Amino acid sequence: MAGTVGVLSTRVRVEEKLLMAALVEAGFVALSVAPAPGPAPLGPNPGWPLAVDSASGEAAGIVIDRLQDRALASALLELTSDDQLRIVDAGLASVGNRLTIAAAIARAGLPRPLAFGVHDEASGLEAAELTGYPATFLPLEPKTAGLTLHDRDTAEAVLEHREMLGQRLDTLGLIQAGDGSDALRVIVSGGRVIGAEGNPALTNADSFKLAVSAAQALSAELVGVVIVDSANGPLIWDIDPAPDFRNAVPVEVASVAAGIAARIGELVASNGALVGR
Repeated sequence: MAGTVGVLSTRVRVEEKLLMAALVEAGFVALSVAPAPGPAPLGPNPGWPLAVDSASGEAAGIVIDRLQDRALASALLELTSDDQLRIVDAGLASVGNRLTIAAAIARAGLPRPLAFGVHDEASGLEAAELTGYPATFLPLEPKTAGLTLHDRDTAEAVLEHREMLGQRLDTLGLIQAGDGSDALRVIVSGGRVIGAEGNPALTNADSFKLAVSAAQALSAELVGVVIVDSANGPLIWDIDPAPDFRNAVPVEVASVAAGIAARIGELVASNGALVGR
């Protein structure tokens, strides 16, 4: 299988190295891709060019989103206008924030912990009282760590501090019931579970089915879905648009990286992606 696949990241970490090695093993040329140097022009047809051309002259026609800075990813992917370039990403979760992601999950009727959108200390404290303790404050930007609110005193300290920082973005987020402990991160690629890491008690068909449903609700080609348990079964705790997988246990694939590479092969074979230009 010939063709060049780019792995979009600003820093090549363990996951990106594993993925590029798996792509090469699958018969592709693998290329590390980053935002092109210099500013992005905002004319009548705004775009944010990617450095898809290598020094050897190879050019990627399909790119896998592995950016860990999701604010950068959102801006870049919104403005990537090259019609010849296919981005494999987490769909709505690649460009949306936790609130838009949660809304999509809710519209799909998928179970998640009780959660509220909040915008300041007062609304956050009210939401924490409604969810009960422990609760978690989840900032809007995906992949940013949540802050556990163990009790009223903790909630007041955390939310007051964020409000005192003086930036509205610091107090915008979700207050969600629970602390997210003993979670399972499920990696879905092409509508199939290819890996999981975390609570082994949640590694079951119900969790996997829920993760696949979440990916479908977000139109995500490749995504991590964080699952927690409840008395009524598994719940969607969070969505990871570019999940780590170095320690994940493969599910029906040789490795998570190999599973992603195999899916790229399927996309190319079905003419759903252009590889090499």
